[in-house]
Amino acid sequence: MGGLFTPYSTRVKICCSNNLNMPTVEQLKTLFILSFWATKMYLPVFLVRIDERTKNVVILAGEENEIIIYLDGKWRYV
Repeated sequence: MGGLFTPYSTRVKICCSNNLNMPTVEQLKTLFILSFWATKMYLPVFLVRIDERTKNVVILAGEENEIIIYLDGKWRYV
């Protein structure tokens, strides 16, 4: 079967074969935790983006909060 009934794992392979920047598992875990805490403090999360050069995840939350998540899942405020 093709089209809409394609298994999820096949769709992921197709998606990733387009050289999309995908976060690491460690980055995803940290992103979830930091997003949770930001929204718990009523900070809106405006932007989540992967830096194409460094492959770091960048979060813009609230008015002045910029957070970088490195490939290993460690993070820091900028």
